[in-house]
Amino acid sequence: MQIHVARNSTPLGVYSQDEVVDALNNGQLLLTDLAWREGMSTWVPLADWSEFKSVITASPFISSASGLDAAGTTVPWEKTKSLGMFWATIKGAIVDPKQTFAAGRFKFSDYILFSYLGVLFYLPFALYGQWQSPHLNQQIADLLRSFNNPALDSAIQGLLESAEQPVYYGIVGFLCLAVIYPFILAAGGFLQWLGLKILRQKVSIEQSMVSSIVGVAVANLCFAPFVLTMSVAWLYLALVVLLWIPLLILQCRASAAVIKVSPGILFSSWIILGLIFCLCCCCFIGSLGFLFR
Repeated sequence: MQIHVARNSTPLGVYSQDEVVDALNNGQLLLTDLAWREGMSTWVPLADWSEFKSVITASPFISSASGLDAAGTTVPWEKTKSLGMFWATIKGAIVDPKQTFAAGRFKFSDYILFSYLGVLFYLPFALYGQWQSPHLNQQIADLLRSFNNPALDSAIQGLLESAEQPVYYGIVGFLCLAVIYPFILAAGGFLQWLGLKILRQKVSIEQSMVSSIVGVAVANLCFAPFVLTMSVAWLYLALVVLLWIPLLILQCRASAAVIKVSPGILFSSWIILGLIFCLCCCCFIGSLGFLFR
């Protein structure tokens, strides 16, 4: 028996009965999702299917203990769009992402404001970082110069030129970026969806976009306080080296919880996309070299 499942008018895939049960148990599918099979006159919520009644009490993603409300969501932000719920969602994404995102609508339109709030709270740190960038570049150039290695001369020159540029260039650029930030993350979510499709994962495009927004917000807000160390180059660089892996793990866990895949699979999709991008760049450069030789 092949069962077609959709959420918010977006097809999620075709499942067997056993696959639907497994997906309900791990939170990949919700009882509010609509399903149809051959012979049915209309789409019906999975909760109304007699075959899946037993899953309602058996699954930790569906029981009342999971915090599922009448709107069919465990995500604080989807229950009430407020500053308190924004921070509750960020906290949940860090502490217990699977429980926080066990069930939800995950509509991109619901998370545009969420993304802007993330930018707003990160903005003071970003502006401070832009203000400190010339000083940081100067310190890094001095550090590289101390190695007395001629191979580093071009890098040192580039850092010194960057340090001489007006600070407001970076500030204006960041503010312009902030205006379209949710849609840039949505584009990243679409690419992420392509990577997951290569790995044969059944994820909706919209849900992948939301996962991108949530994951990046978690990483940015966790790193934001450490931007204040940019006035001391060696300390800032040491923190970047020490923290990039933990931050990547936090981002990957949060994003994976939204789309109901394992963090390992999600990270693998990122690696695949990176390899494809590098391959395309190499082919493009090779083509230019062939044309203009």
